[in-house]
Amino acid sequence: MIRRLRSAICCMLIGSIHRFRSLDWVRLVDSIAAGDQQALRALYERTHRIVFTLVMRICGNREMAEELTLDVFHDVWRRSGQYDPKGGSVVGWIMMQARSRAIRPPAVRAAQEAHRSRSISGP
Repeated sequence: MIRRLRSAICCMLIGSIHRFRSLDWVRLVDSIAAGDQQALRALYERTHRIVFTLVMRICGNREMAEELTLDVFHDVWRRSGQYDPKGGSVVGWIMMQARSRAIRPPAVRAAQEAHRSRSISGP
């Protein structure tokens, strides 16, 4: 029963993503690369549930999954200029970032977080 419910939710999430045309996804990423925060918000609204679901399934910890999901979209903001449509879909690009973050060992994530905290607060 729970498995069927999870499958139904995933199908619903994926279905809503596929209704958005491929060119529209690319335009969103191009706008994000130009510094458009509303475009990032729109991308987040359309994809955060499926990103969270993937990360949660991999790491098994809700709090960590929430943090990693935000990290993925932070990376999207920073790296949107590097997206190449020839390399795959926008959603595929985002999901690959989510998977990469989720499978990274906890010790590596902790070291990266410490580095990020030091760079934000200064020397």
